[in-house]
Amino acid sequence: DALPTGAAVLAVVAVFVALDAVLPVLPSETAVVTLGVLAAADAIAIPAALLVITAAAIGGDVASFTLGRTFTGHWARLRQSPTRRGAALRAADAALVRQGTTIVASARFVPGGRTAVTLSAGAAGVQRRRFVAAAAVGALAWTGVFLTLGYVGGRVVGDNLLLGLAVGLALVVLVSAVTEAVRRARGARRAHPGDGAGSSVTAVAR
Repeated sequence: DALPTGAAVLAVVAVFVALDAVLPVLPSETAVVTLGVLAAADAIAIPAALLVITAAAIGGDVASFTLGRTFTGHWARLRQSPTRRGAALRAADAALVRQGTTIVASARFVPGGRTAVTLSAGAAGVQRRRFVAAAAVGALAWTGVFLTLGYVGGRVVGDNLLLGLAVGLALVVLVSAVTEAVRRARGARRAHPGDGAGSSVTAVAR
């Protein structure tokens, strides 16, 4: 029976996605693409996957936001440190100033960047209601995109799950490359000569 297996995979991916906001080393995008491939093979229902993974993503973002709000002093000290993490937090702060909570939604697509933005939003005292609304928009869009990529990959190759996953991941790489190119072009337009103001969360979170 495929249902218990599908349900178990969905539960594991949900945990990955929830933890990814705090521990951005987890391969959550790959895991969601895998769900899309399984959905193409009728092992998982797309509506259930969309609902569960979106909820897990929102939960992870809220957990990171709460950490930022709870340990404000710690993040303030870390923000001033000459480390990559400190640079990520400073860039996240700058993005919040420029774009407000809209950056919370778009940062969901940036591994590492989403962590810096959610922590900074909590430490900066952003209203929880506004944060959750933005996080929900980003989580729904993010889940839908990566489920769709996996589903398309699975449909293209039929019953070969491994090949379907490979196609789905290739689509992820393509979409990521296009997104990065657009981000760099927009960052270049915003930049002011000599002050590096165009730096974004993506650039310093790596």
